[in-house]
Order: sequence, then structure tokens, then C-alpha cells
Amino acid sequence: MVPIILFIAAVSTTVYLQESSPLFSRSEEVTLQEALALGMEKALEWDGSAVPFYLTSVDDEFGTLSGEQGRRERWNLQVGTPDNKRAVIAIRKGVVEGIYPGVGPFVDTHVIKREEVVFDSPELLTRSRAEHDLLPGKDWANGYHFVLQVLDGKATITVIGLDKASHQQKIVFESSSSLTMN
Repeated sequence: MVPIILFIAAVSTTVYLQESSPLFSRSEEVTLQEALALGMEKALEWDGSAVPFYLTSVDDEFGTLSGEQGRRERWNLQVGTPDNKRAVIAIRKGVVEGIYPGVGPFVDTHVIKREEVVFDSPELLTRSRAEHDLLPGKDWANGYHFVLQVLDGKATITVIGLDKASHQQKIVFESSSSLTMN
């Protein structure tokens, strides 16, 4: 009987500690690819001709732990339509929090072709750490950040952190091949 009570107490303590841990409460973080899919689903409900222009992770309260697995809790997706409508799709904790419409020019060369987004933030973060000794950002750009955009006519994913001298470092990958562009 005593071993069973000790086992139950140990399991209860473990579950309590896991649930109160900051890492456990971050289960609603999503990768860049997941954020793009969530945001575009809502964007196409907003306007069937919406296309992605820019996706970026956003700071949160987790400090240098943010993005350490290539996942973030907060993302903003900018979309546009050929008739010059724009919107920012705010993704928070794995769901679309809101759509914030506006207007702006439709620039065809800024459209991210979804089929060119092959790689994802976790694998590119692993490469950035291994190949460039990338460290998590502190203060205003906490943890690791991720940006999907078109640069030089190619869809790219940028992983942002710090170098060993605590200077901001941006590692830019072609999103279809994962070739480093810088």
C-alpha cells in the first residue's frame, strides 16, 4: 500500500511541476510553416484572392527562451490582394487572434509562393546554431526570431539572434533549398 501511495504522490508532483513550468505553458507555440497555414486559412476567408507578403514572429514574455525550438507563440502575417487591400493576420497561441485590414500597393514581386516554402523554422534554427553559433536575442528582440519574405526574387526564411559579441545576426536561407544567402 505504501509503494502505491508514494507512486501516486510522485506522479502528482511531477504533473504539477510540469504544468507550472514555463516550458509546459508554451505548448501553443507554432512553427513558421504552421503560422503561415493558420494565417492563410483565415486570410482566404477574409478575401479569396489574398496572398502572403511577409510573415514574422513577434516578441513575447518568454525572454531568451522564445523560439528555442524553432516555434513561437506570436506571429504576424501580412497579406494583400490584387485590388490593393491589405491585412495583418495576428496569430497568438496557435489561433488567429484578429484580422486588421488596411490598404496598400500590390507588389507582385513581394508575393510569397507557398510551394517555395519547403523548409521550416526548427530545422533552419538548428543549422543557424551549428553553422553560425547563433545565440538567442535579449531585450527588444528576445529569443530567436523568424521572418518569411521575398528577397532578390526568392522566398527566404531569416533566422535572427545574436552572435558571440551580442550583435544582432541574421542568417538568410532560401526557403526552397535551404541554401544560405548571406
